[in-house]
Amino acid sequence: MQSLRTQLGYAMHGEGLQRALALGLALCAALAGVAVAHPGGWMLFGALALAGLILLALVRSELATLAFCVVLYTNTMVVAVRFHDVPAFASSLFVSVLLIPLASALIIRRERLVLTPTLWLMAAWLVVMMLSAVLGGSTRTSITMITTFALEGLVLYALLTNVIRRLETLRRVIWALLIAGGLLGALSLYQDVTRTYENPYAGYAQVELENGGIETPDGEPRFRLGGPIGEKNRYAQILIVLLPLAFFRAVSERRLALRFLAGGLGLLILSGMALTYSRGALVGLAGVLILMVAWRYIRLHQLLLAGLVAALLVTSLAPATVERVVRLQDIGGLLAGESEGPDGAVRGRLTQNLSALHTFLDYPLFGVGPGAFFREYSQKNANDVGFRFLTTNRRAHNMYLEIAADVGAVGLAVFMAIIAVTCVRLWQLRRYWLGRDSERSGMAAALLLGMAAYLITALFLQLSFERYYWFQIAVANAAISILAPAQEGAPATAAADAQAAGVAQAGAAGRT
Repeated sequence: MQSLRTQLGYAMHGEGLQRALALGLALCAALAGVAVAHPGGWMLFGALALAGLILLALVRSELATLAFCVVLYTNTMVVAVRFHDVPAFASSLFVSVLLIPLASALIIRRERLVLTPTLWLMAAWLVVMMLSAVLGGSTRTSITMITTFALEGLVLYALLTNVIRRLETLRRVIWALLIAGGLLGALSLYQDVTRTYENPYAGYAQVELENGGIETPDGEPRFRLGGPIGEKNRYAQILIVLLPLAFFRAVSERRLALRFLAGGLGLLILSGMALTYSRGALVGLAGVLILMVAWRYIRLHQLLLAGLVAALLVTSLAPATVERVVRLQDIGGLLAGESEGPDGAVRGRLTQNLSALHTFLDYPLFGVGPGAFFREYSQKNANDVGFRFLTTNRRAHNMYLEIAADVGAVGLAVFMAIIAVTCVRLWQLRRYWLGRDSERSGMAAALLLGMAAYLITALFLQLSFERYYWFQIAVANAAISILAPAQEGAPATAAADAQAAGVAQAGAAGRT
């Protein structure tokens, strides 16, 4: 066994890995050409690419973790099902790719299972969801929401926190996410510049064309881009949480080329976010910049300069955004009962918010059951509010209000405890490493600011596509375990790093 592990260590760190990666990239390029030439070739391409990934992962298990993060964040499996006739069960089974690095950690390296405090809070959240469904009489309605959380929340969290165990792995995961976000932003930018809105680009640049677009000062309609998700506000949300990561990689990297790369990827991510025309994302970005000034990561004059650059970028790429933001000031007129109120979207959001609040006040303790507000109460209570008449059920467009309506004060308290434990621990680690290790402190700060961006935008969006939220929680808590001072609970990680170094030295000795 030791000899096998030594040989695997050599393959993981030597020229063998470089040759394998080069061969894999060449093979993928050839297969992609076949897929483009033949409409049915995408299935063959996907199957062979997955087989190649598994083979590489057996040599270096970390590759499976990185590939999973990229595939999840680019929504590739859902795109494959919707646009390329991949069976739905394949999308559900893709999470099993993480079993390779998990087995490597637990069986080969004999590391301990990672069980974080947040994991137990998430288990409590699952129990509260089930209890709320039973007490609210909405078991059939709630089963989908409960199952979704169990798979895309609890299982995903447990796997990711057990495969992201080292600082180097965390660093590579962050780079993988930035590259994925940068590529999505670049594709959105190209789509908007060329006005090819009707082309979904294999499903990674979806646009809703039914609304007729947004009128711009130049008279040409521009469409709000939805990326691989197909929903513009949600696309903006998954991009904005990457911006702090790009900033801190640009600051922390020692090599100038990597700094410029992080900055360039950040600009592409910001461009993709701007082309969604999301007002909530702009509010979230403003909140993140204010926090960065308060924490002295950027100075006031730098904030003004960054604000000027962002304003020029937004107005040039998405000129109608300014008008959409200005319309928010009309909310006061609506609340005062004036005839001149905000646009229909804002009026509808406010109506749905008040509908959720009304439902929570009627069922304050355990709510009406997960998903029951949307399916059974939203339309009726919204029409009782009277701001806008709804003909269909609508989501609350506010994560906190919808959770309160669905699972009541008890469920909301558990849900907020998950956020509090994660954010407080990141804050403590940021402060601990501030004068000791700038990179570790920056990582904690970046993940904390990313959480802040999500939580601010969640004021305007409900918890849908929740795998992205729990993925963010998982990466943050994996970082908490990695960045924890050795005396506080990182002996397993330290031992694993030492063991990995020993394998690398053994491989070097074998080469000499």
